[in-house]
This record gives sequence, structure tokens and C-alpha cells, in this order.
Amino acid sequence: MHRVKSKLREARRSAGLTQEELARTVGVSRQAYLAVEGGKSVPSTEVSLRLARALGRPVEALFELEEDSPLIVCAEALPAGKMSPGARVRMAQVGGRVLARPFAGEAAVIRSFVAPSGVVVGSSSASGTVDVRLEEPQVKSPYVVVAGCDPSLAIAGDPLRERGVRLDWMETGSSASLGMLAAGEVHIAGCHLGGETGRDVSIVVRKIVPFPCTIVGYAAWRQGFIVGPSNPLGISRIEDLGRPGVRFVNRQPGSGTRALFDRLVTKAGMASEAVDGADRWLNGHLAVAEAVQAGLADCAIGIEAAAAAYGLGFVPITEERYDLVAPNRFAESAPVMALLQAIRAPSFRRKVESLGGYDGAMMGQTV
Repeated sequence: MHRVKSKLREARRSAGLTQEELARTVGVSRQAYLAVEGGKSVPSTEVSLRLARALGRPVEALFELEEDSPLIVCAEALPAGKMSPGARVRMAQVGGRVLARPFAGEAAVIRSFVAPSGVVVGSSSASGTVDVRLEEPQVKSPYVVVAGCDPSLAIAGDPLRERGVRLDWMETGSSASLGMLAAGEVHIAGCHLGGETGRDVSIVVRKIVPFPCTIVGYAAWRQGFIVGPSNPLGISRIEDLGRPGVRFVNRQPGSGTRALFDRLVTKAGMASEAVDGADRWLNGHLAVAEAVQAGLADCAIGIEAAAAAYGLGFVPITEERYDLVAPNRFAESAPVMALLQAIRAPSFRRKVESLGGYDGAMMGQTV
């Protein structure tokens, strides 16, 4: 059975409207609107058309049919014991056993080497070229090369393989990702430099990338303080990072999260030097979460999913949108189209949202 899924929240926020303002515009009560936006009620045809007119979008951009309900299976919990509803797990089938392990810590993050494509056997400094002995006789399938800091993009690897495309994801900050796109080094760059609403993302892209691009929404995520379990130091605001004994680990310069830290410090009237660790940085949300989990820092700023993966505490600061940027010249290329098709699938959205702190309502929507 299919259900109607509401995509109103992202559309409303993009239009700069509050729930009360939009409800008043379409002539329904705020309570009735909340039920529709939250997916608890299906609007009439008349209300749907009014919403579409008020938001300047077609009805199908505001509502979609969900896929059939996911399959429910019975699995053996490892380690033995009760798992609460809502707990995330990794499934495996070994012999005749269907096993469910907690999706946290080492089970949530896999570190591995990336196999080299070849070995340099000669170089020319004059032409800036190298001769490479390929480790594979030929490239068996096309690549889509993506630069960005959202680790959930790696999940797209499986559906892309089903489409005959390989995902080459490089973990880089937002500014560096757009710089690589401008240099023609990647097909797609991910960024979250447009602030909470994302309205300024096109301005940022135009400043860095010198050619026409298409911006596609990926997800809204929650950013906040990643702290120890139960938040032992009681960190709740940026000023707490200036307390004696609080060790902080930052993100690299040019990343969207580093920009968020800088804005918070400036708004609080603090000097970044007052934060122990403001000048120490790591590359990636998972890296800073791992530093907190290992006891190398007391706090970092990152996404909620990173905190959840390491079983850490999380104090929300803001919600941001994360966008994908692709040059228009690549828009019709098979690898890029395959990636956009993959992220538009409701099953992919569910996987990302299950990580925690993600809202995939805008996945695949052109900005």
C-alpha cells in the first residue's frame, strides 16, 4: 500500500514562510496545516492546489507516493538481549541465522584502504603529465567523482553499482569541493555554505565556480556540539568552549562547519584564541567525533549522525541544508544522471534519514 509523503516543510522554508503564514494563505487552520506537513493528514485536491499556488511549485513537488512498506523480518539480536524500538542495526545472514548487531561504533563506521588505480612509471615536469601503469587492464565502468564532507554520500555506492557506475567520493570541505569543481577535477561538489535556509548557496557557487551549474538539494542536517555520552561537562553554548579545561577540536579552514564555528564565536563576542583547540583541526565529521570518543577532545562541532555513530552526546545548534552542485555540461552525462536517480529513490532517503539528524525531503530537487 502506498502512502502520501509530504515535502511541504522544505518548500515552505525555501519560500521563507512560517507554518502560520502558509496556513493563513491557503485558508486552513494552523493545526490542519501541521497535520499535512507532518504527513499525518492528506489534503484535499483544493487545498493541495492552493498550497502549490502559494509556494510556486507543482503539486507533485509537494507530495509524493512512498514505496510499499519495508519488509519486516525476525532476526537474532547480537549480543543477546533486548533492543529497544528505534535502535539501528546492521543485518547479516550467516548460514541459517539472520543476525542483527547494534549500528554504533565500529559497526557504523568502516575504515578501509582505497585500492590504487595504478603506479607512476614516468613523469614529465615540462608537460605536467605522468605515465601510469594501470592495475586494471581497462576501466570497466564509468565513474562519478564527488567531493564533499557528507559521509552519507558513500551509501550511494551500492545503488550506483547496480546502474553500472562507480562512485569515487573524496572527503573534502565545502570550499575545497567547489574549488575542485571549478578546476574541472570532479563531476559534483557538495557544500553547506548557504546558511540555514540555503538561499545564499547560488551566490557562493557563482563566486567560486566560473561556469553555469545546477544545484540539487540533498538533505537538511542538524549540526551541533558533539560531546561525551550524557554531556559530562554540560556544554550547551559556544561560550562554554572558553571555560578552563574544555578541549575542543575544530574542522579544517574552508569547511562549512569551520564557518559555523567562526560565526558563533563572532556572534558571542569571543576571540577564537579563547577556545582551547580552535587552531587544532581534523578533516571530516566522523574524524572529529572519533577524537571525542577517544578522549582526545571534550567537544567538537559536527552533524548529529556522526555523534550517533560513535555513541556520543549531541547538543543541537542549527539545521543546515546540504546541496550538490554539478556543472551544466555534465547534467546529461550518464554517471551524474545515475547518481541523481539513486538519491531520488525513497529507499535511499530512508537509509540516510535512519543515520539520525537528516531530513531528506528535498533530495534530488533542483534549487
